[in-house]
Amino acid sequence: MLSTLADFKANYLNIDPLDTERDATITACIEQASEMVKTLCGQPIEQETVDFYFPGKATYAPLAIQLLGGSGYAAKTVPYTSPVTLSAVYRRSLPSDAWVAESGCTLFISDLQNQIYCSNGFGYNLYKAVLVVGYATIPADLVYAVSELAMYVWNETNVSNEGRAGLASKTITQNNITTTRTYADIVKRLQPILSSYTLYAV
Repeated sequence: MLSTLADFKANYLNIDPLDTERDATITACIEQASEMVKTLCGQPIEQETVDFYFPGKATYAPLAIQLLGGSGYAAKTVPYTSPVTLSAVYRRSLPSDAWVAESGCTLFISDLQNQIYCSNGFGYNLYKAVLVVGYATIPADLVYAVSELAMYVWNETNVSNEGRAGLASKTITQNNITTTRTYADIVKRLQPILSSYTLYAV
């Protein structure tokens, strides 16, 4: 999870740490918010292993290079903006072939983007890069974004005081006075934070 149960209870819900009656529901809200952030960013936030597939063939390769069996390039941009570690690269010519380890591959940064460099060049094969993507320590602004989203999810549960169940607004009557409470679009409010962690389009 991108936020801890203890921090969320103390800083957002003001629930005594000894009160564990609703811990399962609170944990589910944090987990859902964490998945929402991952989906909105289009990439892992917490560290996880990812298989990144890409074709070696480059359509812009000069004819002379194509005739020699090369693809015309030796680097592949990786779309992730989260920290990336390269574990291994494999190749195969046909979908039915077994994966074969590709040697001479390293990860480097060019123009603020992660790229896989292959000293042998990428041939006309299908490649699979095994990457570890995500943060070992979650940045504070992402913890805040997840906590805000978790609070939004919590307010939609039937155990919260809000219980608004996805409503954009809610009419409240107190002492014969009726008012309408409008709920802000939480995703739009957090977009400036999340945009810094969004997947590159490559």
